[in-house]
Amino acid sequence: MANPKHKAEPESAEEPHRDRVTQWRIERLLDAGYSREAALLIGHDTSIDLHLAVELLERGCPMDAALQILF
Repeated sequence: MANPKHKAEPESAEEPHRDRVTQWRIERLLDAGYSREAALLIGHDTSIDLHLAVELLERGCPMDAALQILF
């Protein structure tokens, strides 16, 4: 019989790393010009390509249009 606690341990060990990565993503998005709310939404959604999100604003895409493209 599988031990459920054993299965949860790797996830717990990965959680601090995941939090650091999420915080880094949010900081990059804020630096690129996203609002705090948008940066939080994008930063927590790892299915969104961070590089694309940043590049859209760097190329002059308005934030509202970038959000429509990303979501």
